[in-house]
Amino acid sequence: CTNSSAPNDFFIGRLNADGSRDAGFGSDGLTVTPIGAGAEFANAVAIQADGKIVAAGFSSNGSNNDFAVVRKNADGSPDLSFDSDGELTTALGDSLDSANGVVIQADGKIVVVGRTVGETADFGVVRYGYGTNAATNDGFIRVDPVVDLRFANAFRRGTISVREMNSV
Repeated sequence: CTNSSAPNDFFIGRLNADGSRDAGFGSDGLTVTPIGAGAEFANAVAIQADGKIVAAGFSSNGSNNDFAVVRKNADGSPDLSFDSDGELTTALGDSLDSANGVVIQADGKIVVVGRTVGETADFGVVRYGYGTNAATNDGFIRVDPVVDLRFANAFRRGTISVREMNSV
């Protein structure tokens, strides 16, 4: 979303079945969330079982882009239980990180995937929170037939870099 006084910000809108804006969501069916000082874009959205809305994309920190995640309550207000302000950024590489997909696991964990750029461009995966599982029972995500990621202890197999992120 762009306006005359600010760079691009995260934009989430909700429509009624007839295509009109849902007046019960945000401000006349729309929310705009500035995260950092530069441009940011929401590239993916997922709805949690409790109706909360999670959007993922990127935010510029002034020198490069980081993964950015915003969580809204069902009415469009910021979910203050998500990193105390409803938004979170995660630096993976040192250049142009961009989250391009987001899913909510059955246990409530948020998994964000995208591109991370350091010396090379790579696939990035971040999982936020422990949902309903204890940290000691965190499980695996299979990236492909030879790469498994275990987030509780940063287990890795294959040629992929893993950083444990125990946020939110």
